[in-house]
Amino acid sequence: MVRRADRLLLELARANPARTTAYGLSTLLSSSTALMLPATLAAAVDAAVGQAGTRTALVMFCALVVVATVAEVTTELLEVRTTTATQTRLRHRLIRHLLSLDSRAQQRFPSGDALNRVLESTAQTGQLIPMALSGLASFATSLGGAVMLMVIDPWIGLVFCVTGPLVYLLASRFMSTAARLTQDYQEVQGLLSSRFLDAVSGIRSIRAMGTAAQETERVLAPLPRLRAAGFEFWKVQRDVGWQLSLIVPFLNIGVLCVAGYGLSTQRLSPGDMLAVTGYLTYAFGIFSQIRVFGMLGRIRGSAERADEILAVPSAATGTRRLPETGRGELRLTGVRVVVGDRAVLDGIDLTVSAGMSVAVVGVSGTGKSTFAAVAGGLLEPDTGSVCLDGVDLRELIRADAGAAVAYAFERPVLFGETVGEAITFADYAIDQAAVREALMASHAADFVDRLPDRLGTTVDELRISGGELQRIGLARALCRDARVLVLDDAMSSLDTVTEAQISGLLRHLGTTRVIIAHRASTAAGADRVIWLHEGRIAGYAPHSELLEDPGYAELFAQQESESLR
Repeated sequence: MVRRADRLLLELARANPARTTAYGLSTLLSSSTALMLPATLAAAVDAAVGQAGTRTALVMFCALVVVATVAEVTTELLEVRTTTATQTRLRHRLIRHLLSLDSRAQQRFPSGDALNRVLESTAQTGQLIPMALSGLASFATSLGGAVMLMVIDPWIGLVFCVTGPLVYLLASRFMSTAARLTQDYQEVQGLLSSRFLDAVSGIRSIRAMGTAAQETERVLAPLPRLRAAGFEFWKVQRDVGWQLSLIVPFLNIGVLCVAGYGLSTQRLSPGDMLAVTGYLTYAFGIFSQIRVFGMLGRIRGSAERADEILAVPSAATGTRRLPETGRGELRLTGVRVVVGDRAVLDGIDLTVSAGMSVAVVGVSGTGKSTFAAVAGGLLEPDTGSVCLDGVDLRELIRADAGAAVAYAFERPVLFGETVGEAITFADYAIDQAAVREALMASHAADFVDRLPDRLGTTVDELRISGGELQRIGLARALCRDARVLVLDDAMSSLDTVTEAQISGLLRHLGTTRVIIAHRASTAAGADRVIWLHEGRIAGYAPHSELLEDPGYAELFAQQESESLR
């Protein structure tokens, strides 16, 4: 049975047939000229000592040297281009696939681990074509060398060929072991990268709590596993190395003894003896196949790591378009989301009318952010459906789904080089007038105008507060002509006055709004409140009506500044 990783390698090998063919031909030419050189040199030597009637071999030898040099240079250049092209193709494919996953699937690959797969695993896998073709060429050259030894003297060829089965056994065992150890090594590398990125992102908290020593120990805890995997790989290489070191000297001595005896009995000429030496060097290349098999094993192990990402199904996407007359009606039917063995959302049935604002409230862990992710299509429910203007989000063209729903998050990440690019970052053009209106609506215009280069200020130069960052995130969401706006704790860092002002402006937009709420004022300003309790809807009504329920009123009994998540 062909493994998925092997199918991936085959796809990569077929991806650019023209370049692969060119590389194969240059490798073939290099190997062919290499095989011809010893025989031509032998003829030239025999001509020089007067044992042949023509000196044409000297010209032929010089010509072959030139061709071999050109072929070798061409092969080196094509190797770099082929490796780079394969790595780039696979990296683009992995990144596109990662971005096509829903939020739950993406969580299977922590940031450091995903980065390791996209960089390290693809770097190894990208060597597939050069390694495979050069390995075949090396094997063909070695086989050709062994054949020529047999042609020159069958006894010499026989002495060499007895080692073939032993070399094959060593190579096959080394390849399978190398694949396994490469997976183990890169897996631990991914774990180290993830822990390091976690530490860097939380460096302020680490310093504030004085836990640098404990965090250092946690980040570096996988190092013994990394050392063990690397040491085991070295041990395997060492064992193969000393086994080969026992075989090669005896084989070399045996072949040269038989050849020397042939020369002494005049069965071989001086040129033949020189040719035997040259072809013996090529034939010994069979032992370098151990290294090739080891590299192929590492490539296969790396491909396994890359394919684990590609094996995760992408978020569903269809071919339907949204009706032009739709204004943003959301309908959730029988929605259920399971994480592990727990139903985070269970039996969610409700309709949010177009243009309505709904606040989602509940205690920590009750599924508020999961609801926000499901409502906008970032997360596919395990069962049930989410429809926007009568169309299931899974049936929408991906571009339509992305343009129809805009998100603003608690900690927005700014893409692009400048503040302006971060706000307008999208697959489609956004009018600058819409950007200005969004900045005004999010109360971000004043502090953006005070930046050194205003919208042209580079993101790296930004020194802004958490509330200002949230306002830029709000502006990014508001400047899109979206039918649904999802605010996932997107105003938690704003003061109550600014939040109230922004909420007042949002009410006049006419856009359907889903707002994760922690403050009573936010819930009171919404048309309806979705009260979640243990993954189910405990109430769906205006804030004033739900306050009559003691359980709901208790949600806001604490200070509004205290998080309920």
